[in-house]
Amino acid sequence: MRVGTIVVALLAAIALCAVVPAAHAGCTYDQAVQKMTAVANGLGQKLAQAKTPDETQKIQAGYAKLNEGGEALAKQDYDKACTIYDGIAKDLDLKP
Repeated sequence: MRVGTIVVALLAAIALCAVVPAAHAGCTYDQAVQKMTAVANGLGQKLAQAKTPDETQKIQAGYAKLNEGGEALAKQDYDKACTIYDGIAKDLDLKP
C-alpha cells in the first residue's frame, strides 16, 4: 500500500470515529420511549393524588413538558427527549 493511500484511509477512519459516537451516544429510541411511558404513568398517579390546585397545576405543567418530549421523540432527537423526561421526573419526584 502506498503512503498516500494509508493517510487517506486513516483520515477517513478518524472522520468516521468523530461522527459515529455522536450518532450513538446518549439516549436511544427505546430508552426515550421507556422514560416517556414511566413519566406519563407517574404523572397520572400524581394527578390522582393531587390535593391542592398548586399541585394540580404543577402536574399539568409536567404534561405540557411531556408533549415537548414527544415532539423531540418524533424528530428523532432522543437525547433531548430523555433530557426532558428526566427533568419532569426530577421536578415532580417521579422514577422514569
